[in-house]
This record gives sequence, structure tokens and C-alpha cells, in this order.
Amino acid sequence: MRHKKEQTIIVIGGLVDDCHQVGIDIIHRRLTEEGYYVMSLGITTPIDVFFRCGDFADLILVSSVNGHGYENFANEEVMYRFEQFRKKRPSFPFILGGNLHPYKDPVYIKEFLERKVGLTEVIPKPVSLDRVVEIVNRYSASISVASAPFEARKQALEEIIDEEFIDSHYRELSDVSDRVRDAATVYHMQHEFKLLWETAREVPRFEDIMNRLLQRANPLSKAILAAEAADIPLVHPRCGVGLLAEQDYLFDRLETAGADVLSFQIDSHTRNGNFFENQKLIQEKAVINGYPLINHGVAKTKGIVDKVRRVPVQVRHGSKPRVAVLLAYQSLAAGVTGFEGGAGTYLFPYFKSIPLANSIHYWQIVDRLVGLLAENGCIVNREFFGTLTATLIPPEIAIAVNVLESLLAARQGVKSLSLGYAEQGNRAQDIAALLSLRSVARYYLDRYGYRDVHISTVLNSFMAGFPECREKAAEIIVESAVTARLGKASRIMIKTEAEAFNIPTVEDNVGAVHLTRRGFMLAQQLYKDDFIANTPVTLEKRLIEASSKSIIDSVLDCGGGDAARGFVYAIKHQYLDIPFSPNFQVKGSIVCVRDCDGAVRIYQPGNVQVPSNVLQFYKALIHERMRKEGTRNISTLIYRDVSRIPRTEYLRWPLDGHYVE
Repeated sequence: MRHKKEQTIIVIGGLVDDCHQVGIDIIHRRLTEEGYYVMSLGITTPIDVFFRCGDFADLILVSSVNGHGYENFANEEVMYRFEQFRKKRPSFPFILGGNLHPYKDPVYIKEFLERKVGLTEVIPKPVSLDRVVEIVNRYSASISVASAPFEARKQALEEIIDEEFIDSHYRELSDVSDRVRDAATVYHMQHEFKLLWETAREVPRFEDIMNRLLQRANPLSKAILAAEAADIPLVHPRCGVGLLAEQDYLFDRLETAGADVLSFQIDSHTRNGNFFENQKLIQEKAVINGYPLINHGVAKTKGIVDKVRRVPVQVRHGSKPRVAVLLAYQSLAAGVTGFEGGAGTYLFPYFKSIPLANSIHYWQIVDRLVGLLAENGCIVNREFFGTLTATLIPPEIAIAVNVLESLLAARQGVKSLSLGYAEQGNRAQDIAALLSLRSVARYYLDRYGYRDVHISTVLNSFMAGFPECREKAAEIIVESAVTARLGKASRIMIKTEAEAFNIPTVEDNVGAVHLTRRGFMLAQQLYKDDFIANTPVTLEKRLIEASSKSIIDSVLDCGGGDAARGFVYAIKHQYLDIPFSPNFQVKGSIVCVRDCDGAVRIYQPGNVQVPSNVLQFYKALIHERMRKEGTRNISTLIYRDVSRIPRTEYLRWPLDGHYVE
């Protein structure tokens, strides 16, 4: 006798070092709609955890889209462990799919992993959502009733998953609050990190960091003020490579090309604290996907910064919280005048096993260090990655998280804030979001008494999957610049035409700077001063501001006015929710899709406090899209939204007026 669908347990998860959550969530939702019971391990799951789940599940789906899936399974140790697993469960359906290697023949990958390793089915390149459902249905049809009852197996799997979502370095704190951190603790905090890596001893005294920064003639905070006075956003390319000479050359070329801000884009090993691995790569002069600042240390990084004379330098990373503190000390000691990241904005997109309260604890130290520098006349800009997971993030959520992190930073004395927003593709909504981001943040900072804190905005050019067509990619770069200027952004983080194909080269980045300048000129030529007043921007701004304030007020109420406590409580109880976040405390109940004009709308808010009239308006727009596209299946809409841009299945950018005809 075979299982009923609702008693068929499917376990899904991302493999080892893969941080891509979006596909996992979409498949999870679709299979749930099909009637299966689905349990998600999330991202970065060790192979052994899948083996343990195989004792209780009916089917396992392993996702790997970062090109490492073949290598993860094609080694002797894993092959041996899989052989042992097969002795216990010889016919168990164990399916691996995604993008399993960047260049190996997919036919070879499939044959090797199925015949030599023992995987039931291997899908070496991405397939459609319908194809995934078809594969699951085929295997589920032959699954017989397990010997253990459904509830017992479910409980055993829940225990495995709970254990997987624990990081021993980040035990949750119970006394989180927005109290001002003690200066003495901050001054001496670097001693806690000397065990992380040997270059931690290069961090000087607080006074030396302050004097070093005061010597910089081009701080980021000053450049932002000048850009706002000129009404032209700063052009900021992403730039980070592994070797010192390469980083030096990259900075020189981009500064010459006209970049207004440069940044050390930190590599993935540093972000996760894998400094020994980086040291090996540096010694071998191997490719590193960013600048390993902690490995290179203060003195070497200072040498690069000193050669950049005209423009400010920032650090962008996405690190674990403890790493972020050491990185902040080393960055500022090297003369960097801008530091990106925040307790939620760098937690929610990247790390599944770290509690928000613990993240707040460490980021308060970063903010207090910057606040102490401000008290001594040294203004360091702090930027928040409001992009979040970069996929179907409605403006209301981006604004709410930005404002909460602004309140936390201002409480610690930070005086220059840059709030990030990721372009979604509907120009009216994106412009309204940028304008609302500034006005809503100003409202809450003033309400809490932080009137002397300067607010600027950053537009991140479309951050999800880029088009697999250089002409379409170039169009996005140019039109993003138009949106940035019309939305009064202080700065724009630009992308390149090569985003869909490879790590951008120096020439790719130089070309993107020129395309962005072209977009600024286009904005000036095409649109008059009354453009915003005569477009849907006004309506979008009203909707966004009403929703944002409703959400933020509900979060602050959760903490009795304490932003830190409210932030933690709201995430746990879904008063604040993030689409596609891998973090174990984020429930992911909120559902967002595009409407017929490509604007991102909240469809199912969970506990997020969206005003009822706004939610009804959003739902009406989504129902109209469902009618036009002939589906009532929300996972189908989400899948189309995620895949349409990279596949270039759209007419032009921006999407207003033609996303769904």
C-alpha cells in the first residue's frame, strides 16, 4: 500500500556551501500546494544531515545552484558514506539538482553521480518548476507506507532540523536592548578577536584609528553631502579581488573611469571566518571572489587606501556578526570611511543559524565604535543593506528594516546613515520607495530625538538574476541610473553587463560606470521637474508610507519603544517577515508577487501589519494578474517572477505597463 500525499514526507535543502534560498522556498511552496508534507533544511546543509533525514523521510531533494554540487559528491569520503547509506535504504529516492558544475559536461555529471555515487536521479542544470513536480510525483507513486507512523517520523525530522539550526558560536542572548554600549568595552573589544586571526594584533588604539580617519581628505559622508547638493547620485561600482596588486589596479582603473566611490568587496571565506582557507589561496595566488581584508591586515590595506586620493573608500561584506566587528576595526584603522552592514540586513539574507539578538549585540559594538568616533569629530558613514534577499522584497519591508537599523545605530551615536533599497523594476514604485525611504526614516529619527543624524539613500541596481543577454543587461544599467536620479538617490550601486555569465572584469566595471553616466544624462533630458507629480509615483508613495509606518509602529510597540527588543520579538512572531530568508527565526509566511505592471505587492502578509485597505488594493491587482495569466496557483506566479528577468522573457526595462499584457 502506498502513501497518501499528505503523509509523504519530502525533505528539501541546499547543499554544504550553497546560500541560495529562493529556489528551495519556491519548490517547498509548490509541493505543499500539491498536497505533500515538506520539511526544509534551508541552505548550507552538510551531506551527513541529508543521510540522517533519509532514515525518516520518504524522499529527499538536494539543491545546489552555485556550481559545487558535483564536487561535493564526487569524492571518496562522500562516496563511501553514500555507499553505507545505500546498504540501509537501497531504493530510497535521493535526488540532486540545480547547477552542479560551471563547465563539466552535464551528461557526464549525471552518469557519474547516478552510477558511481548512487544518487537516484541527477538534474545537472536548472529545470522548470513543473518538471520538478513531475519528478516528485513519479517517485511518490511507488513509495510504500513506512514502518514508523507519520507523526513519529515527523518528530524525528524536526529534532534533526532543530539541531541543524544551532550555531555554537552564537547562543541567543536574552537581555538584548537598545541601551548605549559602554565605551570601555568598545575600546577593548578588539582583544576578543585576537584568536580569530593573527592580523587582529595590527588594530591600533582608538586614538590612532581616529587620527588616521581625520587625515582622510575624502570621507564618504562629505562626498554624499556634495552629491546631494549637486542633485546627481554618486556612482559606486562593486569591486573586490583577492591579491593586493589586483585590488590596487582595480581601484586605479575605476577612479580614472569616473567612479565616485570605491569599495573593498569582501570575499566569501572572510565573511564566514574561513581565514586559513584564504591564506592558502593567497599563497597559491588563486582566484578569490573578493578582497580578503582580514588576511591582508591593516598595514597592507592602508597602503591601497592611501593611493586613492580623489574618492572615498567603503567596505562591503555580508559577514557573520563576530567577523564584522573585527572587520570594522581593521577597515577603519586602514582609513576606510564607510562601513556597510547591519544586524538584520546582513543576517537575514545569508545566515540560517544565528539569532537576531546575538547579531544585534555585535553590530551595536560596530555602531558604538562609529558613534565614539563621531563624538570626536570623525564622521564615518554606516550603510544598511536594505536589499535583503534581493528577491520580491516589497518597499514596505525594506523600509521597515532600514528604519529599525537606523534607530539602533543612531542610539549608539552614528551621525551619517545610508539606507539601501534594491530596484524591483517598476519605475513608479521604485521612485516612490526611494522618496518614502528618506521621509519615513526622517520621521522616526526625529520622533526619537535624532535630528542631527544625516540620512542618505542608496539604490542598488536590480539585484536578482540578471538577463542572459548583454543588451538587456545594459538597458537595466542605464535605466537604473534614470530611476536613481529621479528618485533623488544619493548613491547608486551599479551592476555590469556580465552579471549573468561570470565574475565581472575590470573592463566590465568600467563599462558599467559609463552606462550609468549615460542614464543620468537621459534622466535630465527626458523628464521635467513635474514628472513625479504627474505619474503614479504619488499614489505609490501614499501606499508605501502608510504600510511602512504601520509595520514599524507594530514592531516598536512589541518592544515598548525599545527598537532592539521590538525587532527581536517582531521577527519571532512575524510582525516583521522577510521573503526567502534562510534564517531560522524568520518564518517566511509573507507572500509577495508582482502585479501586471511588475510592481512587487504583498499578497499574504502573515502577521505583518499592512493596513487592510492597502492589502485589499494589492490583492485586487494580483487577482487581475492571475486572471490574465490563467492561474490561481501562487507558486506559479512566484516562479515566473523569479525566472522571467534572467531568461529575458520581458519586453523592456523598466516594467511599467507591459510586464503582463
